[in-house]
Amino acid sequence: MEQTRSGRRRRRLRVRATLTGALLAALLGGCASPPVPELASDSDGTAGLLLVTVGNSFIGGSAMDSGTAHRWPGLVATALGMRLDVITAGGSGYVDPGDAGLTYRDLVHRVPADADVVVIMGSDDDASSPLTDIERAARIALAEAIDRAPHARVLVTSTPWVQKVPDAGIRNTRDAVRQAADELGLEYIDGLGTWLVTGPPGQIGSDGLHPTDLGHAELAAALIGPIRSAAEQVRG
Repeated sequence: MEQTRSGRRRRRLRVRATLTGALLAALLGGCASPPVPELASDSDGTAGLLLVTVGNSFIGGSAMDSGTAHRWPGLVATALGMRLDVITAGGSGYVDPGDAGLTYRDLVHRVPADADVVVIMGSDDDASSPLTDIERAARIALAEAIDRAPHARVLVTSTPWVQKVPDAGIRNTRDAVRQAADELGLEYIDGLGTWLVTGPPGQIGSDGLHPTDLGHAELAAALIGPIRSAAEQVRG
């Protein structure tokens, strides 16, 4: 019963965000598809390394984009000449098992031992969970990511979001995971209030939640620097 109530809270949070994001998309997106900028290719020091990304649909994509090659993990991997492994489950979080019954801890178990850079993003799907529960689950999952790929650089990021001023639940997901990352000595990248809601219009799809090709291109532009730096550190 508690799981049902939790699922309903999560759906209400998503509905509110979707309505807000849909209004923003309608106001800013216009009718024509905006041009998508290309990332400059620079694979010196990164070519051939393995990039692994872990997360929910902000990693795995949605009907709002044009497929794997146009999503931010694919864009970054192509620009840096890196191999790519995308580990994803829709609706998943550190606490929330999502649509497939998989938490981030379950997803982390799929990280290959030869990963060079691991990026773990989010999750907005934990917004209805208590901060202490998120922090505890994140600490366990992140520690296991380190164990799974001991020579890799692990980067942890906030979720992208559709509001410049996110509600308390979304902020909790950021604060809890950042605390866990700090305790483990991992780099944390915070994009709340910036990713998808600053820069050119048209980054959020008609569902009011997920990135378009342009949104993914902007995410790639924001993340390619830290990922390149991490890859170069691995290669030494």
